Amino acid sequence: MLAFKYIESEEIQERGYQFEDVAEIIKLSKLGKNIGLVWSTSLGKTPAAILVADHFLDAGKVLILWITNPLCSQHLRSCRQMFNLPDDQINMLVGSVAKKKRAALWQDSRIVVSTPQTIVNEVEVGRIDLSDVSFVVFDEMHMANKKYAYVDIARMCQSLDIRVLCLTASPGDRNKRLLLEKNYGLNWWFYRSDEDVPEFAFPKEELVTIVDYPEHHNQAMFHLRKFLFQVHNGLAGCGVIGELELPDQDDYNTRINFLRITELKKVRPALCRWVEEQKSNPNSKYKRGLWYQFIICHAAYFKMMHLLNVFVTESYQGALKSIEEKVQAKAFPGQGKKQDQIAVRIWNNPNFQAFRRQLINIVDKKLVHPKAIQLIELINKRRQYNEKILVFVNDKAVLDIPQTGLSNLGFDCN
Repeated sequence: MLAFKYIESEEIQERGYQFEDVAEIIKLSKLGKNIGLVWSTSLGKTPAAILVADHFLDAGKVLILWITNPLCSQHLRSCRQMFNLPDDQINMLVGSVAKKKRAALWQDSRIVVSTPQTIVNEVEVGRIDLSDVSFVVFDEMHMANKKYAYVDIARMCQSLDIRVLCLTASPGDRNKRLLLEKNYGLNWWFYRSDEDVPEFAFPKEELVTIVDYPEHHNQAMFHLRKFLFQVHNGLAGCGVIGELELPDQDDYNTRINFLRITELKKVRPALCRWVEEQKSNPNSKYKRGLWYQFIICHAAYFKMMHLLNVFVTESYQGALKSIEEKVQAKAFPGQGKKQDQIAVRIWNNPNFQAFRRQLINIVDKKLVHPKAIQLIELINKRRQYNEKILVFVNDKAVLDIPQTGLSNLGFDCN
């Protein structure tokens, strides 16, 4: 029978499978194992992590990492509710905390809820170190690619022999799991699916909703797709991809099979091999000034597909912010800084500028993205069921759009 020293017993929900796995995780962690916990959504990964954390508090600090500030705020409340520690020993360390307060907050805390980048930044400037940490929880562990702060923190944990528990509902394929094992130093996995514990799984059904885009959206989209058509066929000139053809002349509103971002990543090695062949071939007609154009096309294609995804699936404000940060700021970096030639080429394209002007007009008029409107309508129809609803967005910058709309309808949004 598991016993807990710092957790309020009335806050523990009795789930047999949860206690079973938690007991094994505690046992293995004490033996020096780092654990990956793969449970389906709604099976209780976060409560399980909190139960495990109770058994490490006597050995040092517990650090719990979430990928966004709103999630940190949400789980700070959960931790303060579940643990019988004073609130001033359970704190949130994120970018909004005043820098002059961070060192003392870290020093006084027994449990710290934080975003990974904040922890990396604070360690780098020397305000905190992880030497007194005994246990770290990584939520959404599948985010650990080589450029994400999770990897830096995991390496610190390995060097200091800190036990880690990594949570996800979607670890990916075998290659991805091997990468996670390497990045986090994992040597044990626990798996649970809805089928394993059907009595605790929520019934799921998919509702496909078709969103109709308004005229102002389609007008802006026309110019962005025209630019994408240009960079696709520009890249096709070296033969690493095939050319696209329009169904009808100048009809850019029909479906065009642009390469997805994942496909563009796979094209990169082939493009690099082609460039090396041209560089080593003295008879090649593609001298540096020519083959470099294909590098530019590939990079521009990548940036514009990201912009397209944000514009179509997220928000108008997010798309404009992407332009300002990824194109404008790099094309005009300020005195003494080097211009990004890819950003300059994008900026000088007439179709890109036409799209940008229309996007600015949309944002200035405060027009709401049709997906956000549809989302709010769908959630409002569920009001009668008095249920908790989770809303996931890809871009945290647009969280306030559905939050504001739902708050105006009387929903309690956190």
